[in-house]
Amino acid sequence: MKRFKSFGIAAFIVAIGFVVVSCPSGSDGPTWEHDCSHVGHNWGNWVQTLAPTATTPGEEARSCQRCGTVETRPIPPLGHDCSHVGHSWSNWVQTLAPTATTPGEETRSCQHCGTVETRPIPPLGHDCDSAGHNWSDWIETTAPTYTTAGEETRTCAWCGHIETRPIPPLSVSTGNFEISFATLQNMAPDQDITTWMSILYQLPITVTDAGAATIRWLVGDNEIGRGASITLNHDNFHGNEIGTHFLTLIAEVGGREYSNRIAIDVRP
Repeated sequence: MKRFKSFGIAAFIVAIGFVVVSCPSGSDGPTWEHDCSHVGHNWGNWVQTLAPTATTPGEEARSCQRCGTVETRPIPPLGHDCSHVGHSWSNWVQTLAPTATTPGEETRSCQHCGTVETRPIPPLGHDCDSAGHNWSDWIETTAPTYTTAGEETRTCAWCGHIETRPIPPLSVSTGNFEISFATLQNMAPDQDITTWMSILYQLPITVTDAGAATIRWLVGDNEIGRGASITLNHDNFHGNEIGTHFLTLIAEVGGREYSNRIAIDVRP
């Protein structure tokens, strides 16, 4: 009888084992089937379910391959900087309808930062050729130099017509030549500044807004002065030589060096 009871208990334990314990193929040991609270979840890969924008977070989710539990976590906003890479504009949307005599208005917004831009809609039947354009402000499109003219444009907000006009070359005073340090910083290394001087007179040259910059002046390899100002005469250019001579300006500020060349036409 005891032998029968022992056999029955063993069979019962084995039966429970088959019901409760399973050994999936490739596993190192038994796991509790479908009971993730005992053995942990078997998570899938994270999948994006909501895309982030520049200002709002997104979301991604993953699910347990055993019990189906879903877990989510946020995706940080993209942090798009429109001041550096430009806006991503939506289509223009009319917000105020024009009439026969009054303009309307339409707007568009940046999909990254939310900036809103507006522009007028011309009155119905408006003819810019006869009634006049609705001009924007002038915008510089090509900067002038000391030797070449620049250019600026403006645009009609109603018909889109673009008008251009020249910007005169930067003026040079032969009595006292001045140039701003900001202009020097923005010039190309191979772009010369041009002026002239009489062999009979001196030419004071000043760099304005130099601040903490250390400035050296060279003719060829010879340093002829330091500081934001220098006064030239014909002796600086190997005596009484008529023609074009070059003065090199080297400015150092904040660990960076700027080098510019001034072409001086020495005249009788």
